Amino acid sequence: MNPPISSSIFGSVDFGDLSKRKTRRRASGIARISGILLICLIIAVGFLSVEPWNHRTGSAESISAWETTTSYSIKIGYQSCAVYSSYIYCVGGYSGSGVTNAVYYAPISSSGVGTWSSTTSYPTDIYGQSCTVYSGYIYCVGGFNGQPAAVNAVYYASISSSGVGTWSSTTSYPTIILYESCAANSGYIYCVGGSNSTSTAASTVYYAPISSSGVGTWSSTTSYPTGIDDQSCAVQSNLSVIYCVGGYSGSGVTNAVYYAPISSSGVGTWSSTTSYSTGIVSLSCAVPSGYIYCVGGDTVSGETNAVYYAGVIALTTSTTSSSSSPSSTTSSSSASSSSMSLTTTSTTSSSTSSHVVPSGNPFLLPAVIVVVGVVAVAGLMFLRRPKPSTVVVGPG
Repeated sequence: MNPPISSSIFGSVDFGDLSKRKTRRRASGIARISGILLICLIIAVGFLSVEPWNHRTGSAESISAWETTTSYSIKIGYQSCAVYSSYIYCVGGYSGSGVTNAVYYAPISSSGVGTWSSTTSYPTDIYGQSCTVYSGYIYCVGGFNGQPAAVNAVYYASISSSGVGTWSSTTSYPTIILYESCAANSGYIYCVGGSNSTSTAASTVYYAPISSSGVGTWSSTTSYPTGIDDQSCAVQSNLSVIYCVGGYSGSGVTNAVYYAPISSSGVGTWSSTTSYSTGIVSLSCAVPSGYIYCVGGDTVSGETNAVYYAGVIALTTSTTSSSSSPSSTTSSSSASSSSMSLTTTSTTSSSTSSHVVPSGNPFLLPAVIVVVGVVAVAGLMFLRRPKPSTVVVGPG
């Protein structure tokens, strides 16, 4: 220990004691800073462990630019198409010369659509119906039978790389319906909108279990954002998400595209995404293996045989959004793994307008917390820094 130096004015100053005090003060400051950093770290880790859970449980989908591919065998509208095992199947429609019961199919890939071939015809001439496929079967709902008369009849048949098998009837739809759009996933069929018996575009959505024996009991679920008919809906099966493209909303032809999560409880909340290349009705779309394909339809210029396709881009989801609809109460819990918040801006190839979608970053909040913590610690260190002091020692 250093010997004390005395002063008649200031008394004695023990430099060894001063050294100990400085050491204790330094240790106390380090402990305080370590505590603050530990708290910030705990908060950040907490948000990182909770927030990404909601993001990891599903994926959101946006759509890239549309491109042309192999045209349909005839100019067609009001047909319905569905995809199974790298093949697309299209049923009935109105060709300009009249209603048809013709069915065509073609191979598909990321390069587009291959050569179209004819296969087993539908039981009646039909257009305005909606067809979807699941587990080796195709199911077609409602439509005009060419009399003309709207029907609630439902038919199904087996499908393969050789085409379509024999058609059989099954459980009828709850109402007479046409121009609705149906899609299937995980043992259920979902039908959206359509024109009802009063020729009004409906926002109603029904779903039912399906199997190799046909269709089970139909139930209502979350309504579409608007009354809609003549749109086309398709499912991205591995994500349990349904997309609906175009249609007639009651105020006119639209190129709007909506999507929603689906489950055995029904349909979750609907959200908008990238618009189609043009306002269109009576087209038919399908979503296999990360691509959405849309065939034919009616535009303001008339019927078209154009086929467009686009890549479906997997992005990160946001937390669950709930619906006020009573029918969507049970499905909102399942929507937590499928509800979506997109993080890109997409523009269709033939449109000058862009669709900006909401952005979300699961790491933003933790990053802000860490930055605020660092700034707080830096500020604390500055404020707590001891001021330089002068030890005055009297004459020895």
